[in-house]
Amino acid sequence: MNQRRKCQWAAARRASSKFTSTFRTCIRDIRLMLYHSRTPFSQADKNNLAFYLSRKIPDKAAGGRYGNKVYEELSDNPHEEMQWAQRHTWQSWRQHYVKNDTDIDSRISEFVISHPPLHATEYNSDRRVTRMARRTSTEKKLRGRLT
Repeated sequence: MNQRRKCQWAAARRASSKFTSTFRTCIRDIRLMLYHSRTPFSQADKNNLAFYLSRKIPDKAAGGRYGNKVYEELSDNPHEEMQWAQRHTWQSWRQHYVKNDTDIDSRISEFVISHPPLHATEYNSDRRVTRMARRTSTEKKLRGRLT
């Protein structure tokens, strides 16, 4: 009789540990789905990003498409028509552009041709403007020393 109870107890323990193991696996899988899943970039995301950059920085030579500021502004934009930007963080928008710049640049060029900006868009951090400003300020300093 005692031997029979030991066998029953051992069988119950094995079944319990199997259940616990399965339960733990399910919980782990749910946590991975909830906390570690990434939202993939869709074609609509690429088009929205290209359209946004075509409005913000239509000329690649102006610089700024690889910087942080333009993507921070994109993610911080509270306008209802920009809700698509909330799907990803500003870091992921930037990283996506950096990895796919040739594809997105071609889309930007298409948007600039098909939807030209209404007025001359001037990017605040245009590197051509800041270089020119530095050059002219240096020239003024040199002229002041020569005279």
